[in-house]
Amino acid sequence: MTILAEAPAAIMQMAAEFAHTDFFKEGLCGIHLQSIANGMRIAATNGHFAFRCIVPFSDHCYMAQEQLLVPAAAFKKKVAYSKKVSILDGEARFCGGKKDTMTLLEARPLAPSCPTEKWTFPSHFDTLWPALETLDNEPGGFIAFNPEYMRTICDVVAKCPDAGRLQLYTSNNTTSPMVLTATACETALDELLLEFLLLPLAVRRD
Repeated sequence: MTILAEAPAAIMQMAAEFAHTDFFKEGLCGIHLQSIANGMRIAATNGHFAFRCIVPFSDHCYMAQEQLLVPAAAFKKKVAYSKKVSILDGEARFCGGKKDTMTLLEARPLAPSCPTEKWTFPSHFDTLWPALETLDNEPGGFIAFNPEYMRTICDVVAKCPDAGRLQLYTSNNTTSPMVLTATACETALDELLLEFLLLPLAVRRD
């Protein structure tokens, strides 16, 4: 079978945490891979919070086409010692091993019940992210957010070796999205910027 894409296994597993679990939500239950200049943008969202990471092309990152949407369910469970995942038509192959070895660890089917060939990822996804320089970190009031979504973001960063600090950016508009960032410093993920988007909750104040 032809390899459609290859990506760092850790990043794919992170992205899977942000996808929707309801297949009726169409493209929101997939991980979107998009080829950009000299790299790949890996992204996922359930419509309320989101994840993205740009990975430079390398031995662990390759794309044979401009974009690809794959079922997130295949990447939810971590494969121990996996370094990269090869995505084929109908199958995901996790490769890696202890230290510098690179062998096939596990192959998982890409669920046919998730017809990604008929679905599309939100085309406006990247426009939802405000530029960090426009966020002044001076909110004009209290900000409400879903604690489960914030916990997911914190858990993802906490499980990433040497991820360092999680930084939060807000604007003076309490209805604007919040952006959180961290840097993946694991050897195979050296200096990758992890970006998270969290939409605030609307709260009525009578």
